[in-house]
Amino acid sequence: MMRSEFDELWNAVCMQEMRCWKPGPNEVEYKMIEKVYTFHPLFNTLTKRDSARLFFVGGAPLFRILLPKAEEVETLERQHHRLDIAFSEELKVVSDLLDRGDYENAARHMMLADNLIDKRKACGEILETAIREVC
Repeated sequence: MMRSEFDELWNAVCMQEMRCWKPGPNEVEYKMIEKVYTFHPLFNTLTKRDSARLFFVGGAPLFRILLPKAEEVETLERQHHRLDIAFSEELKVVSDLLDRGDYENAARHMMLADNLIDKRKACGEILETAIREVC
């Protein structure tokens, strides 16, 4: 969510819903809102407008409580993505080696790819557990 979009939502929440105005988040607080909105599992079902409502009601302290779980999920998602890329690259190496008839090295790289599958699965299970703990 872009800062300008959040500011529009903030003004709408303040004026239309809460019928009062208060200053929106500063840049550091906005970065925290953005990270929580993007990665915290609760925001899978909440809207962008809900993030403005929650900040209006709970402010930075509420988002500081949610931040560690968002950071944990972000780390796990990035790790999962890196493993996806590594697996795809390893499969390309295997394909190239097979095309050249280098079956011994292709087999070795298949074992490496298999290992990446196990790591990816474990990472996915940890990610699912982290999300389930919240929901």
